[in-house]
Amino acid sequence: VTTDAAGQISQIVAPGAATVNVDDADLPSGITIIGGDTDPAGITVVAASTTAGSTGYELDAGYGLVEGTVYVDEDALGAYNAGDTPLANVDVVVTDSAGTTYTVTTDANGYFQQVVPAGSTTVDIDDADLPAGATLTDDSLAGEGSDPTVVIVPDGGIATDNTGYLLSGSN
Repeated sequence: VTTDAAGQISQIVAPGAATVNVDDADLPSGITIIGGDTDPAGITVVAASTTAGSTGYELDAGYGLVEGTVYVDEDALGAYNAGDTPLANVDVVVTDSAGTTYTVTTDANGYFQQVVPAGSTTVDIDDADLPAGATLTDDSLAGEGSDPTVVIVPDGGIATDNTGYLLSGSN
């Protein structure tokens, strides 16, 4: 079972003992299970009910997170806000401070994230995945308007790079 955008899973199983085992090969480098959590985790499934459980992870020392939203800048303000339309299924190429490249795809909310070593990280939107006629919006005051963009990922922290586009025939 694959996690959804919120990191949750759901699977119908028979009542009784069950085991949830996270496939460690799918986890990014730079994270560790939170103390007290276990993997694999045993749970008891009760008939006709929902059984909840969780396995938490935290960033290792020397790592951070780069995240952002790719969107249509509906109001042409140059900064992501509630009136804008997220762009799903856009590939984002992230190159970390060690030169390692990751390709992540935006979810239904136009959101992407990647765990990377702390330091200078380049975020590059794959223009081939954008709607025809999309042009980069510009608002340097909001910290948006460049592609590719270099962000500084803090140790244990988050760097955000939102990237907006205007469409031909719109604002």
